[in-house]
Amino acid sequence: MKKFLVATLLGGTVLAGGILQAAQAANSYDVRVNVNGKKIVSDEPAYIKSEVGLTYVPVRFVSEALGAKVDWANDTQTVIIDYKGKSISINVGSTSARVDSKDVPLEAPAEKDSERTFVPLRFVSEALGADVKWDNPNRAVNITLPAAIPSGNKFSSWTPDPEHRKLADSFFSELKWDEPTQTLKVRIPQFDGYKIVASYIQPGKDQRLKNGEEYTLKLTPGTIVDIGILQEGEVSIKETYTIYSGSDDGNLSGYKLPKDLGIVVLDAKQNVVTLDAIFKGLNLKNK
Repeated sequence: MKKFLVATLLGGTVLAGGILQAAQAANSYDVRVNVNGKKIVSDEPAYIKSEVGLTYVPVRFVSEALGAKVDWANDTQTVIIDYKGKSISINVGSTSARVDSKDVPLEAPAEKDSERTFVPLRFVSEALGADVKWDNPNRAVNITLPAAIPSGNKFSSWTPDPEHRKLADSFFSELKWDEPTQTLKVRIPQFDGYKIVASYIQPGKDQRLKNGEEYTLKLTPGTIVDIGILQEGEVSIKETYTIYSGSDDGNLSGYKLPKDLGIVVLDAKQNVVTLDAIFKGLNLKNK
């Protein structure tokens, strides 16, 4: 999951209310945003705003993907981002933002449509300490937040979040990893009142996995299986897991993991652990 968040190269926002159709047509929506190697799944995509040459992104999806908490003050039209003691406030339409007690200029103001608030990607990523790179061949912005280097065998143990384990219990109980054939058998769960978003991501290709369906997926180098759950009517993904084909995946370079861990999993709290650690944490066996 490396960062979904460079002036000219960065850009992204969705159909913002009030923008003329001519301007909309000129904007580029062919932009993929990856946070820690994981594609941001949003009902309104990022886009490069032609007028200013900047990438706009839905602030909640990107910030929460980086581990930040996002609140909205409707009376002042302000987005408030809290990340590890750092507070960032952005008013819609303003050309500056408040980072802790300091005013910081924005390259372009935040915008809001009927449902989402969009902000310049570079500002959000840099304010949260993330690294941003533009992948021109794939039209992708790769955002990576420096990760703490695991100590000891931290990657070999995992404790599920007691408040958010609905997806883990259902998904991993049906999952089977077959080492000899390098295949992962999965069943995508479905729950009343919840939305499951799952993808099988290969170099240059994404396949959306359908709820309730079973799949046998080849985990060749560079492939990813990504799954998340959110409650119907909400926009925040509360529980999410990204399965990588190996710990030497370039998307995980910031974690400085040993290269012989095999299949590893990145959870919503940016913990990277082995697949075996997930099974142990849930008291399951790789059937």
